[in-house]
Amino acid sequence: MYEHIMVPVDDSVLSSLNAETAVQLARRLGARITFFHAAHDLGATRSGARLKAADPHAFEESAFGDTHMVLAQYAASAEVAGVPYDTQCLASGHPADAIVAAAITHRCDLIVMATRGEHGLAGLLHGSQTDRVLRQAPVPLLVTRVASQAPVRAVEKVLAILHDEHQTILSLATAMRDMARQPTTSAAAIDLPHLAAMLGHLATYSQQIHWPKEERYLFRALRDQAPESSGLIDELHAQREREKALIQRAQALLVPVMSELGAPVADLFACVVSLAESVHTHVAAEEQALLPLARQRVPDEAWDSMATVLHAHHFPGFGAMPVEDTRKLFTRMAELHAPV
Repeated sequence: MYEHIMVPVDDSVLSSLNAETAVQLARRLGARITFFHAAHDLGATRSGARLKAADPHAFEESAFGDTHMVLAQYAASAEVAGVPYDTQCLASGHPADAIVAAAITHRCDLIVMATRGEHGLAGLLHGSQTDRVLRQAPVPLLVTRVASQAPVRAVEKVLAILHDEHQTILSLATAMRDMARQPTTSAAAIDLPHLAAMLGHLATYSQQIHWPKEERYLFRALRDQAPESSGLIDELHAQREREKALIQRAQALLVPVMSELGAPVADLFACVVSLAESVHTHVAAEEQALLPLARQRVPDEAWDSMATVLHAHHFPGFGAMPVEDTRKLFTRMAELHAPV
């Protein structure tokens, strides 16, 4: 059967839904995934060529910054599902050709993607690009969704938003965990301001924005429509309180480490690893148990109401810090901690 799945991705809802299907398929098949993003070829433009010549680092950030952020979020989704994964990106003016070439290079035996229908994969493929993948790919192509024939429903929009937010939280937790597991006992070898920024963002975003939003809308609907979910929801509340305490402890331990580079980091790192493991357990419970139950039991009118309210809040900068600052944090995180 299939062992290695190529999944083209971007930051659209349709792509998120497709990737979710691909992850579940890979999990059932025992396969691994390569998430692939064909970035806009900035170097092919006149302004991009000038920037590349004048400042290669700035060019790299402009060309691939958002790409790293997008791929880090999809990687987190595969990790929480226990699916082996890799991430790849390429600047290309011909996305279909890039996807086919990447599938060949990485020896994938299946490509899984969605399409808008007449317009190609949302934000990634346009016009006849989908047909080009179909004609050129040396392996089977599985189209999970044709949006022109099956438009995205309110329930899918809401679950995609929550899923993306979970991916963002997992990306932070994973990056902090990887930083804490580095083989060093010296604070001088760690990007402490970066760690402080990630802890601060996790505290603000997950504890003050994401979780209360779920409680106000999703959990309230679940308690009404599926009373049997109350036990799991109460357990999630307990996990959140544990995470809140771990965040506060990690921030407290970070203060002396940042003020004195010779200070021991073992306690700080152990706390960060415990925090990351708690976040992974928490999100896995929501993704694998709570959200599927909500899909089954919450009525359409409730999803319609939630979709209207939640859509404007989907980016992790909402209400926490300026969106541009948030993007810079996640871009830097993804660049530093993306799988090699």
